[in-house]
Amino acid sequence: MTILARMRGLMQPLRARKAPYHLVICGGGASAVLLCHALARGDRAPVRITIIEQRETAGPGLAYGTTCPAHLLNVQARRMSVTTDDSDHFVAWLNACRPKPEGVWVLDDFAPRADFGAYLVDTLRGLAADKAGSAVIDIVCGTAVDLERRDRGWTVRLESGRRVDADAVCLATGNESPYPLGVGSAGAIVLQDPWNAVDKAAIPKNGVVLIIGAALTAVDIALEIIDSGHRGQIFMTSRRGFFPQTHATPPHWLPPWLDSPYPKTIRALFEAVRARVRADTSDGLWQADIDALRPVLPELWSSLDVTERKRYLRHVRSVWEAHRHRVAPAAFDRFADALKSPQIILLRGRLTTLEADPGRGAARAEISCGLRARSLLVDRVINCTGPRTDPARSANPLLQGLIASGLARPDPLRLSLDVDDEDRVLDRSGRAQETLFAMGSLTRGRRWEITAVPEIRTQAVQLSERLRCLMSRA
Repeated sequence: MTILARMRGLMQPLRARKAPYHLVICGGGASAVLLCHALARGDRAPVRITIIEQRETAGPGLAYGTTCPAHLLNVQARRMSVTTDDSDHFVAWLNACRPKPEGVWVLDDFAPRADFGAYLVDTLRGLAADKAGSAVIDIVCGTAVDLERRDRGWTVRLESGRRVDADAVCLATGNESPYPLGVGSAGAIVLQDPWNAVDKAAIPKNGVVLIIGAALTAVDIALEIIDSGHRGQIFMTSRRGFFPQTHATPPHWLPPWLDSPYPKTIRALFEAVRARVRADTSDGLWQADIDALRPVLPELWSSLDVTERKRYLRHVRSVWEAHRHRVAPAAFDRFADALKSPQIILLRGRLTTLEADPGRGAARAEISCGLRARSLLVDRVINCTGPRTDPARSANPLLQGLIASGLARPDPLRLSLDVDDEDRVLDRSGRAQETLFAMGSLTRGRRWEITAVPEIRTQAVQLSERLRCLMSRA
């Protein structure tokens, strides 16, 4: 046998050895960390993961990127671990890395959101450094702007011009900033992004602030500017007059009480929930009744037709979210104390007019509720109306491109991308794309309840199994 023939024989096993399956995750927040953790667990075939994140640090994303100590998690620590089988994991990390000034962290505590962001950073770094794990993780700092099909996969193009080839892609870009308020000449005093720390620091300490919205973000922002030394009046608006409730202390834990087949109409479902809550007489037990629905909410939502889902969004959403998405007890107590003072005033109504008052460097705002209206002279307006949802109106160039090219489409209610029950993105014709997935808020239209870590963690485990099936067939 010639030397060349021997070399060919030695090279044959190397040629047969396939490169690890390559997953690209567009977005580096909590969803990406949870998916990486799910894929890295166990003695499985190796997978290569590239996370593309525009922020300098991957892990916290927008949701947990705050540094304000007044911003607390709205879920107890026991439900925030990255793993489904160790509820102590996050608490153990807190006690080791973020000790309490007094005492120790326990499972029912509501930790600062900044601490959870640091926990996600540590988790991701640990996964990336684990050479014995089944996931090889690379983090690319950049912005994904385009996605193209190739023969057996995808090419992700970054704003820098760099191109990354992938066998599969997961879109996990998270929530976007609110839809801009139409403000005309008053734009200079409007903070369209409530998380922009520089803009908030420039708010005059004695100025009048108008917060548009009254959900969790609005409460966070109100507490933050009060803690910064703000002394001026703060107005908060709610279109329907609902404001977030708080968690029961101590918490109650109940198993799901609503079984399939579920009510087919929102009216029947609303009556079932109301009857259940009215039947309970223990203080605070309504919170447990609401929480017990969380495991079945995606299935329940899927069982409703589009007409009933629209009816929910129009008539029930505001009251449901005020009771479902609750404020941490400590934050709620502080907010309630502020409401007892004259500093914060809650207004029912919507912003109908905002006009600049050049002579005073302020603006005249009109809040209308039915036939009644209230006029306010304000120094700053903060947009806390909630994240934009319609991908066709997204500010993200990647989502804009996917919609324009037909690789994706909005769901029928324009709450997110349209995906199937395996979180595969549907193209313009409604065809599921085998290797293009979405996670988190980008799947809201299909799952609805996909806001908090417990639900996204479950989604990550399910998606990791689907990816493993793809890998086994590749």
